[in-house]
Amino acid sequence: MRMKINGYLSPADQGVKKMKPGGMILTMKKISLFILAVASLMSCNGEAGEDNQGQERYEQAVADFYMSLAASQTDQSRFAFNKMNDVAVAFPEEAAAWANLGVYAMRQGNLELAADRLSRARDLRPQNPDILFLSSMVESRRGSISESISLLRSAAEAAPDRPRILFALANELEREDDQANAEEIREVLRRLHDLKPNNQVVLLELIRVAVKEERFDDAEPYLNRLSELSARWSEENREQLSSVVNQFNRENESDLLLELSFLRSGLGSEPEYQADLLEV
Repeated sequence: MRMKINGYLSPADQGVKKMKPGGMILTMKKISLFILAVASLMSCNGEAGEDNQGQERYEQAVADFYMSLAASQTDQSRFAFNKMNDVAVAFPEEAAAWANLGVYAMRQGNLELAADRLSRARDLRPQNPDILFLSSMVESRRGSISESISLLRSAAEAAPDRPRILFALANELEREDDQANAEEIREVLRRLHDLKPNNQVVLLELIRVAVKEERFDDAEPYLNRLSELSARWSEENREQLSSVVNQFNRENESDLLLELSFLRSGLGSEPEYQADLLEV
């Protein structure tokens, strides 16, 4: 039986522009605005209030912290690093400073330094999900997938309602061993769907993973929901969705995965999809 979408039957064959299949990628854009809770920085105010000199040190550290964050959004990377380093030197117990130094190092491609700075931050705030998440990104880029997964599991335990953490965990589990980790991947994606049932990126990923495992019955409700959310897509992307449905009805796994990758590439231009992507 053919699947009906938005009131019409999928056409038999559609011309498809070939694009390279995409994948779940942890981008630097997702951490470019990373700011650990300001309350963390304020924790050093306790000792700062002992005398005027201590208060001045504290106020200077706060000023340096914010100047660093502001500079990090421009091309003043060296100034940003130096100002944040001043904070870390003045208040070495401040996890936010070490974490942001790790971010700056990661941006520069210095993964060893990034890992060291984030390790310092974890020592100070071992259960902070933001620090754990950033640490996992560094380990992933260093090729330490098992360590990245371990950090993400800890982050998901500390913050079970963070879609971005769950999405990254599913990605890393698949990179490590999609067959051995299949059950955990399914569980993580189910948790992600519970948090974001209408997120198009999540729905597309649930479809892809289910199809990859030839679980077409599991994929069908997600495909139906994605179809319902496609009303404002461009005509080209709606036609590509029809191609996906056509292959789905044939239960042709390899061709369907290819069509899904084409759809994902095309959806990158859709505003709703872009907004959903920022959530994960």
